[in-house]
Amino acid sequence: VDRVHGMIAEYLGDFLLIKTGLDFDDIPKLDQLKNYLGDKDLREGLLEVVKESCLHYYQEQQKENPEREPETIIREYFENLRRQVAQLKQVAIGDIVDRAEAYYVSLFEEERKPNAVVEKLREGRAFPDINQRINIKETSEKKKILIGDEMGLGKSASAILSKEYLGVKCALLVVPSNVIPTWQRYLSDEVGEDGKQLGY
Repeated sequence: VDRVHGMIAEYLGDFLLIKTGLDFDDIPKLDQLKNYLGDKDLREGLLEVVKESCLHYYQEQQKENPEREPETIIREYFENLRRQVAQLKQVAIGDIVDRAEAYYVSLFEEERKPNAVVEKLREGRAFPDINQRINIKETSEKKKILIGDEMGLGKSASAILSKEYLGVKCALLVVPSNVIPTWQRYLSDEVGEDGKQLGY
């Protein structure tokens, strides 16, 4: 596992694995980092922790109330985080919070959706949703990404959307043979009986 970890890390760049993000109860512990915040890698790692924590918070809030606007949940998270971080009086941590918030704000800035992309997948599900927006942003900024999301979070849509948003003319899909019909449907221009496009 460590060898594979190292190989993936070498390809994708430095990363920090976290399972549930930063708990607000852990904020006071960040004060112990004050002597080390001059280290760029630590700051970048902490930025990733805050970003992941925000996503975790968002997903929990969405489960409780699916009708809430994503931007409202994100804003609420950063307001809570700022209140906690303000007690530390650490400028470097405040800067990291600012960067993480700017990252999430940029996900929802008005972008021109490519013509080939449908407006929504189904009623009540934003398209692209936050997971897909993150994947598009990461692909666009880093030019390489490994999408390892759980089932149902839109990995296929993320790959298709990234291709469309980046203006890539041709892409090679390597998929198991049993999902080829699914991908053909995803990429289809066909219209179903309800008059809606079948593909993304």
